[in-house]
Amino acid sequence: MNNIETNNSYSETPRFYLQESQQLLKAGNVQQAIAKAKLALEFDRDFIPALYELAKIYEQQHKLELAVYYRQQVVQLQPNNSRAQALLAGTILKQGNIEEAIAIYRYALSLPQPPASAYFELANVLSQNKQPEKAIAVCQQAIESQLDLPAGIYRLLGDLLQETNNELEAISAYQKAVEINPQFGSGFYHKYANVLLRKNYIQEAIINYQKAIKANPTLAIYYAHLGNAYIQNEQLENAGMCYKKAIRLNPNFVQPYKKLGDIFQKKSLLNSAVKCYQKALEINPQALHIYSSLGDTLSKQGREMEAQSCYSLSSKW
Repeated sequence: MNNIETNNSYSETPRFYLQESQQLLKAGNVQQAIAKAKLALEFDRDFIPALYELAKIYEQQHKLELAVYYRQQVVQLQPNNSRAQALLAGTILKQGNIEEAIAIYRYALSLPQPPASAYFELANVLSQNKQPEKAIAVCQQAIESQLDLPAGIYRLLGDLLQETNNELEAISAYQKAVEINPQFGSGFYHKYANVLLRKNYIQEAIINYQKAIKANPTLAIYYAHLGNAYIQNEQLENAGMCYKKAIRLNPNFVQPYKKLGDIFQKKSLLNSAVKCYQKALEINPQALHIYSSLGDTLSKQGREMEAQSCYSLSSKW
């Protein structure tokens, strides 16, 4: 008899209805899940787990006004809860209320033990709102907090530092991102390799272009940029293979034809060089800078009249 009374007593608690709500949600019964969570609040209108649950469900359904309402209920009960404040900011941001969201994120970060995600989300919205310096400051604040930060915040910091022409610092941020999570996609490694190459870290750039290609071997631009790195490293054979692969992937990509022509010219394979330059110009007759290279090659072949015609066209570039 006592066990029955205990079970009946538990079945009338807010936590019981919340657990039923969560089970219904897992089963895909959204409306029933909402009803059970609301029933939990009928027993205790300040039952915070049910408020969180309803906010989450409504946000997943894109009913943002209702999601905000329940998130506001939580922060009214726990105004110093940094996680609750950050969640409210995120939902308000989804409504498009950017300035309000930024203000709430900043408040969340002023509270004890803010979640690492709040730093990332605030920095990201500042970045998207064309405020890179402020976004950088938030990333640096996150690093100073000594929280266990996600790799994404270092990646974002690297992007922002690149944007503001602090490329050496960007490289350091990208290095830290890779230390935390080496499983980034091809776009990250391509971007990382580009900045490495610009700062003349050629071997490191080659390695990261190769990682980009391993992650996505279908993009011609990755092979073309890897070819450029090999050129800077005086590895003409490897560069040539990269440009040829880029052309196979995208036969209308001008740059690898031009670069391949340059390699053939260096090797004194002048007929092949001319064919590459001519193909590039066939694809894009407005690539006037290529006429200069074509003119040089024709001149070496003794075709001076054709060369002069090319030089005349290149002068319009």
